[in-house]
Amino acid sequence: MSSTGDYEMTRRKLVVGNWKMNGDRVSNAALLASLRAAEPFAAEVAVCPPYVYIGDAASALAGSGIA
Repeated sequence: MSSTGDYEMTRRKLVVGNWKMNGDRVSNAALLASLRAAEPFAAEVAVCPPYVYIGDAASALAGSGIA
């Protein structure tokens, strides 16, 4: 049993979106709704919204598999 071979087979890909300060509440809500509609993903998915939109993103993604 190879320690690296077994580990690589169980590792999932991670896709992270960092949108800096682009967008506004309306366009961000549309983006997050589109992401939710596209679930499930073949990879782990996370978003990194600007600080001022963290609360909106957390509410929009609550209960989803998106971090």
